[in-house]
Amino acid sequence: MKPGSSKKVFTFYSYKGGTGRSMALANCAWLLASLGNRVVVVDWDLEAPGLHRYFSPFLPDASLTYSEGVIDFLFKYAIEAVRPVGEKETEAGKWYEPYTHFEDYAVTLEWDFGTANHTSRVGSIALIPAGQQVSHYATKVNSFGWNNFYDNLGGRGFLDAAIKRLRDRYDYVLIDSRTGVSDTAGTCTVQLPDALLVFFTLNNQSIDGAEAVARSVLGQRDASQFNIFPVPTRIDNSETNKLSKRWDLAKRAFHDLPQGVEASEKDKYWDEVSIPYVPYYAYEELLSPIANQPGDPGTVNLLPRTQSLLRHAFGLDVHDEMLKLGERERSIALQVFEGNVTGKTVKAVISEQEERARLEEEERKRLAEEAERRRLEEEELRQQRESDAVARAVAESRAKDEAAATFSRRVEGEARERAMRYDRAQSEDARLTRAQVGLETSSQLSLSRLLLLSLGLLFLVGLIWTLVQSKEPSQAQKGLGDSLSAEHRESLRLAEARALSARESNDTEGEIAALNEIIRLKPRAFEYYHWRGKLRIVTDKAGGIADLDKAAQLSGNNPEVLVGRANILASVGEDSLAFEAYMVLLQARPSDPAALMGLAGTQKRLGNPDQAIETLNRLLELEPTNLKARIERAEILAGLNKRDAAIKDYRWVIADAPSSNEALVASQRLKSLGAGGRQPANITVTHRIALQFWSPDKPYANALAAELRAAKFKVDTPELKDRVPAKGEVRYFYAEDVEAAARAKAVVERGLASRALLINLELRKLDVKTIRDPPPRGLIEVWLPRISEGKGTS
Repeated sequence: MKPGSSKKVFTFYSYKGGTGRSMALANCAWLLASLGNRVVVVDWDLEAPGLHRYFSPFLPDASLTYSEGVIDFLFKYAIEAVRPVGEKETEAGKWYEPYTHFEDYAVTLEWDFGTANHTSRVGSIALIPAGQQVSHYATKVNSFGWNNFYDNLGGRGFLDAAIKRLRDRYDYVLIDSRTGVSDTAGTCTVQLPDALLVFFTLNNQSIDGAEAVARSVLGQRDASQFNIFPVPTRIDNSETNKLSKRWDLAKRAFHDLPQGVEASEKDKYWDEVSIPYVPYYAYEELLSPIANQPGDPGTVNLLPRTQSLLRHAFGLDVHDEMLKLGERERSIALQVFEGNVTGKTVKAVISEQEERARLEEEERKRLAEEAERRRLEEEELRQQRESDAVARAVAESRAKDEAAATFSRRVEGEARERAMRYDRAQSEDARLTRAQVGLETSSQLSLSRLLLLSLGLLFLVGLIWTLVQSKEPSQAQKGLGDSLSAEHRESLRLAEARALSARESNDTEGEIAALNEIIRLKPRAFEYYHWRGKLRIVTDKAGGIADLDKAAQLSGNNPEVLVGRANILASVGEDSLAFEAYMVLLQARPSDPAALMGLAGTQKRLGNPDQAIETLNRLLELEPTNLKARIERAEILAGLNKRDAAIKDYRWVIADAPSSNEALVASQRLKSLGAGGRQPANITVTHRIALQFWSPDKPYANALAAELRAAKFKVDTPELKDRVPAKGEVRYFYAEDVEAAARAKAVVERGLASRALLINLELRKLDVKTIRDPPPRGLIEVWLPRISEGKGTS
């Protein structure tokens, strides 16, 4: 077995500062997580905490302004330990166990090691900081009585129990010890670890101090169960002669360490674990797995030394292919490390880029769907025009046939009349001589030829007239086609009017009947299927679901339509169906915040609170500042009697957004949990606008949202609705919000008036007692009417 291969708790120690101890610990933690291990790192350098800086790009609370840590953990136990025994609620000898939950102070890094490094196991890093970095932190550290903690409060047994819990919950525990010789250093080097890594630079004071501490620890621990790994650092080869002498001095000082390494292998150990001085790492707290890639030049690459340290001290091999990061993730991480991106975690920046790409893709799909919809409408119009043209052609053909028949009858009559005149003339000349008879016979033949020529000429004129008329329809024929198209549009308009009227009068049956007619006239309009589905699902579940499915299909699985479908199912108490609907949406869009929030709600109502918490954890990884999700998680945790975790979430909300409505809720919940009922200072209600609109009116909605924001309102992303009030409304729920609602109404009406739309919105107060899930204070809903349908006054 390799040295260190069976150990779990490792302390990183240096006698003097400036050895790169914390950086080495952070690098080792990253490599361990890349192998699929769950790692927890503990910043026990209470006097000069700094380990968190190596992980700050992955921490939601990068400056530790609200994250408690080691000193807070110790103080809570010490305060409880001095209470009289009779006040302790659990049985004697067991009372301290609830206070040993060291893992509750761990903050997990926002980074997916399994995905990034192609491992089958999902690794993670959790940080337990030194303590909450507030103004009184130094006073808290300096006032802690370590002698009293060990001599009178049972501190040794308490820490053993706490570290045991970490052993059970993590694969590796890495402790960053303070420098020098002190109570805390002794705790970290002697009591807690399975192995000790001693870091030192190649000067006399550092070598002598590190050796003295190492010998002292060996004298207090069983050598068969413990090992010490000396690690020389900041190796600078600019003075080769001095380097060689100090190198030999260090090897003599630690000649028997680490134990278990053959003498023939000692030189190899020293060469591989020594950490060179690289100026690149002197300016920011950088992680070598981020700053370096396998194959970088050795003069600037600390990654191979970290791999060697892991192999010798932990008994683990980390191959280069496990450390290759995606170029985008690595580039963003370096920008955050170097301060080019501030106030955001790496994952938050990546999520923003993915969300931006998703929105662009959705917009592209929307434009494609809109183009396809226009094509279908044009095709429908073309077919209608062809039908009208056929009808016109039939009518024209009949008219032509009638004209031709009339012309033929007229020609035949004229021919008969001429023949009769000829017969009369022939009978009157019967007395002429034979010669005269011959002449008359010749005249008769000429007249017959003339008659036939006239008939032919008239027929040719009629044929030309017919051809000319067939190319240009008459005004009457034009009117026939237009009346058919207008009739279709008028039927659709009347059906929509009946649907809106029925909705206003709460006539559900009439509303559904009108929607049936609209769908018959306009079978590709998904919004009407969605509208009808919301009505039918109450009395005809199968029919309602079929309509909602059809709406989703026609919209091309538009995410807004899919979320609406799931929300409708949840609103009528069909949580099982809603659960399936949210899952379908999440298969296509696994990072959709609205779907994750809805899914958590259905899991909670279905009696699966643990699953709901997992879903909310996933949502908070995507949106760490989502106050609603954090409040919801705290509510569920409180219901599961996980009081401390719930309190932590409530306090996070108050610290992150002290002026929000959610902070008011969190303050009240903390009071009910007996965790400080004082309301946060300077909390005021923030008025938030939820703007609802009909599909064609999206440009108006976006423009009005911008004007509301300019008027200092907080405005949500405008939400598409298939039904909106006929005249438009501004709704509010609490009496104290009436002034803000009136102001929002004025802003919207002014914005519409500037676009030649004189619309008067109704100001309406809704009764909160009748609402299933009461809205937060300060919420104002602005419902736009169907602007595009009838521009003008209302």
